[in-house]
Amino acid sequence: IWHHYMYTGERSFLTDTFDNVQRVIETSKQYLDADSQLANVPLWVFIDWANIDRDGRNAAFNAIFIGTLEASARIAGELGRKDRADEYTALAGKMRANFIKCYFDQKKGVFVDANKDGKLSKMISEHSNVAAIHFGLSDEKMTAGIIQRLYEKKTVPYVEATPFFTAVVLRALDDAGRCDLAVKIIKDRWGKRMVDNGATSLYEEWGENGSWRSGHYEGFIRTHSHAWSSAPGEFLIKNLAGIKILESGCRKVQVQPRKVGLDYDVAYPTPLGLIEVTCRKGKISIKADKRIEVVE
Repeated sequence: IWHHYMYTGERSFLTDTFDNVQRVIETSKQYLDADSQLANVPLWVFIDWANIDRDGRNAAFNAIFIGTLEASARIAGELGRKDRADEYTALAGKMRANFIKCYFDQKKGVFVDANKDGKLSKMISEHSNVAAIHFGLSDEKMTAGIIQRLYEKKTVPYVEATPFFTAVVLRALDDAGRCDLAVKIIKDRWGKRMVDNGATSLYEEWGENGSWRSGHYEGFIRTHSHAWSSAPGEFLIKNLAGIKILESGCRKVQVQPRKVGLDYDVAYPTPLGLIEVTCRKGKISIKADKRIEVVE
């Protein structure tokens, strides 16, 4: 909702949806434990189809809820609801204060999936680690270590995200200043696993004829055209161009193009016109509609 508002400038959208925002938060709050973590949430805690540990407290779920609270605080502030903005900011702060203690395995140097009855899960996934990075719950040293262990030296085995949650993987790596690794993942996963196998659209999961989602491989046909697998479509425009909207309606936009060892031409559409970025052998040029204030 916040991203939609920042892009479009439609303040009425915030007004129309704020009751639902509050309802989501109030429903979730009842499952907060003594450490201000969502714990033992009933029914289906959906993070991704991948096989991750959801018992007790789930790291990715809590990271996402912290991000939800902070976005909701911004919405409340924009609507003049200081009471809600202060409440959500304070709760997010309490959750942040205990996040590392609850989920970070000091010996392995990564976040584990869950914490049940004070014991760290043995399961490790991309989900928990990239969610922590993306929502600012991992400090710079931790983040560098996680990236090294999961993506560079690959010393820690982990459950890989499906195309759906790899959208967060890409954003987290870019957040950490490693857009180069995000582009490599796109080439490796969407390129080698889809395009090189003849794909002309986007597979639901990385394989066509089965899935590891239950913890072991089960053979069943996956769809060949799946909207949730389309993360590179946005990433290779918005994130290569380094777009960050600073004022609603794209009136003011930060543009910090990434240098990732490839040439590109990007056209990012806004309600006020195009922002165009060209990278040629590391040299960057930026053009934008005069109605947009561009900050580099």
